[in-house]
Amino acid sequence: MRLAAGDLHYPVPRSSSAEVSFVADAESYRRLLVAAGFKVVKQRSRRDFALEVFAQMKARGAAGAPVPLGLHIVMGASAGQKVKNMMGDITAGLIAQISMTPEPEIPDSGHSLAQTRFRKRESALDGWANGHDACTQAVEFPIG
Repeated sequence: MRLAAGDLHYPVPRSSSAEVSFVADAESYRRLLVAAGFKVVKQRSRRDFALEVFAQMKARGAAGAPVPLGLHIVMGASAGQKVKNMMGDITAGLIAQISMTPEPEIPDSGHSLAQTRFRKRESALDGWANGHDACTQAVEFPIG
């Protein structure tokens, strides 16, 4: 996730260029989760862990050749540059892996959780649906 403004460096493991990279900040993810009927009960930055792993990778790399089977096979010939760019952006404080633990909001309205979620989606689709029955009727789904 995005931690600070600034130019990200490409290619990275997740994308080859800025045109196909959609990195957002934690608040954007949180806002989308809330809109979908969730609340974030835990959020944790994995930046320090990533920096530790990168230091270990660098130490292993300095000790000799890469292992025969690893992520460099999946990432292709530019694997070294991708990892270097990602490490640089994390080290500079531009991005970091952030884990979020969402839980569904439990409504107090007397409606089932499924009805509440459907109503939230329904209101988001109102402009698009324009009266289609499938989008304007609350449907109760069994929750097990």
